[in-house]
Amino acid sequence: MAQENDSRLKCLLLPVQSGTLLLPNSVVAEIVPAQRHHRDAGPRPDWYIGHIEWRGTSLPLISLETLCDSVVREFPAKTSFVVLHRLLDADGGEDYYAVYIDGIPHFQFVDETAVKSLSTSEENPYIAHEVSIDGASAVIPDLDTVERQLDTLKQTTDEA
Repeated sequence: MAQENDSRLKCLLLPVQSGTLLLPNSVVAEIVPAQRHHRDAGPRPDWYIGHIEWRGTSLPLISLETLCDSVVREFPAKTSFVVLHRLLDADGGEDYYAVYIDGIPHFQFVDETAVKSLSTSEENPYIAHEVSIDGASAVIPDLDTVERQLDTLKQTTDEA
């Protein structure tokens, strides 16, 4: 029996302080409610919040929102986050990283009729597309670029 709507993609709408991020569900390993994070010593970019402990592993905790709009924010000591699978191979690095969220994520099945592209961002390499989903605005981050930035940060801190 053929399934209707085979072209739909299960996604997560992730609330952040300035709006909503849209990610495919397949990159999300886990949604973690409020947990303490640890700030790392030394200078770090504004988008790097610190690290969290997840399943016995220390993961970098980042703000995709700050990467996408360059606005510096304050983050509470206890934060909710989603753990993402890396899309790119991590040379000696983590297979996962955590992304700060500001609320409860929502699942949404998305197909080409529900999403309208508002723009692509040539000005910001961390934004793949700005879209409207059933009338609500969301940002689709460029996770490949984000992960390359994480790799660069890891290399510079390892060398220091």
